[in-house]
This record gives sequence, structure tokens and C-alpha cells, in this order.
Amino acid sequence: MRYILLFGFVLHSLLLAATPHLYEAVGDPIYKEVPAVEKLLKVPYLKAYRPQYKAFIKGAKAHQRLGFKYDTKRRKKTLSKAEQQAYLDTLRQLKKQLQAIHLQVRSSLFEIIDKQHNTSFKRLKASKLSVLSQDPKSARAISQYTKKLNAHQRQKAAQKVKDEKAAKARYRLFLRSADNLNGTWKGKNNEDIPLLAKFEDKRLSLHYLGEKDENIFRGTYAINTQFHFQIKRRKRIVDGNAHIRSVNLKRSYTIKKVTEETLVLVYKDETLTLTRKKKK
Repeated sequence: MRYILLFGFVLHSLLLAATPHLYEAVGDPIYKEVPAVEKLLKVPYLKAYRPQYKAFIKGAKAHQRLGFKYDTKRRKKTLSKAEQQAYLDTLRQLKKQLQAIHLQVRSSLFEIIDKQHNTSFKRLKASKLSVLSQDPKSARAISQYTKKLNAHQRQKAAQKVKDEKAAKARYRLFLRSADNLNGTWKGKNNEDIPLLAKFEDKRLSLHYLGEKDENIFRGTYAINTQFHFQIKRRKRIVDGNAHIRSVNLKRSYTIKKVTEETLVLVYKDETLTLTRKKKK
């Protein structure tokens, strides 16, 4: 019983073999190229040759199935010489078809490289068609162009990092510019006194909105590593009466935060937290 089971296992394994045993020296190189030729169907540059590839794939797969059947018949000693010869003749035809594909792909490889069809090159390389590694000239061309693409990719990645850094630097400059600050901002200081800041070009009007009075400081500003407010006039409103006087004060605020929506400035013990007032 054990021998019967072992024989059944071996027979089953033979039936599941990757390629038929009949004329395997001729058939194996053909059948094992089928997956590679299938991948050629996805190479854009080779689009015109797809009917040729499909015909080879269909013929090779059909003949491979026939080869498995003939393996069974040969084990049963029912395979005729005529069948063997016909099978070998078709293998030879498939071999010629594959050789034609190899020649065509070799020629196209150099055209693809010359015209820099990089998508087609990558997919052709990924197909692992045997001729691409077995032909020294093709293998050398693939190696050299791959190195060139890798070098270009590294340069592209480095340039991307450089561009991103430059973009961030430009954005930081924008945040500290009149283009960003122009408009009306509202907020409070650290003593909960309501604030209103109006930026217009390089001019600033800063309002302290107290419960009983309002202090307004007007002047010009400059912004770099710090926020410099040159106050030229102070206006105080008490009970509807305005008191205006010219001053010459300079406050240099530390910039704690600046975005398109928030501005946080610190001068000595005072912190101003402002939020851009949205337009209606």
C-alpha cells in the first residue's frame, strides 16, 4: 500500500512538472520564456509587436499542455513516433518564433535607450527576457543605462530636496512680509486687553481696546528676525474725547509665531496674540 501511495505521489508530481519532459532540452528554453514574453505586452514602445507576442504565447501554452499529455502517453507507451515528430516539429517552429522575438527585442532595446523611453526601458528590463542578459552587448547597454538613470534619479531627488528647502525659505519670507500681514487682525495681550491691529503696507495701527479708554499707536514697522514697530503717534480716547500727540518710540518684538492666520509678538513682559480677521 505504501508503495502504491508513493507511486501515486511521484506520478502526481510529474503531472505537475513545470515543463513537459518530452524533448525538454528543446522545449524548456521556450516554455520558460513565456512569462517574459507576456511582460513584453506591457512595454509601450513594443506595442506594434503585441500580435506577434500573443501568437507565440498562445502557441507555446497550447503546445505545453499537449506536451504534458504526451508525457502521460509516453509513460503508458501509447505515444506514436508520428506524434513525437509532430510535437518536435512544432517545438522547432516555436523556437524560430522566439528567436525572432529575441532579435526584435535586441534591436528595440537600443532604440529605446537612444530615444530615452524610460518607462519602456524599465518594463523591458523587468521582463527578464533571457536574451537581455545572455547577449553581452545588450547586457552592457542595460547596465550602463541603468547607472545613468540611477544617477539622474539621485540628481532629481537632490534637486527636489533643494527646491523644497527653497520653497520653505520663500514661504518664511512671505510670512514676514507686508503681503501676508496686510489686513485686520484681532486678539488680546497677556492681560486680556482686546487688541485690533491694522496693517497696510509698512504702516501699523495698533489699538488697545480697554473698557473705559482706547489707546491707539500708529507708525511704521519692519520685520526680519524681529518685529520692529516705530511709533510716531499716540491717540487716546476717553469718554469719546480724543487726545493725540506725536511720539518717537521704538519697540522691537520677539516673533514667537507667524503664519497666515496667527501672529504672536513679545515685548518685555507683554505678549500680543493676534488672529487674522476673516473677510465677510
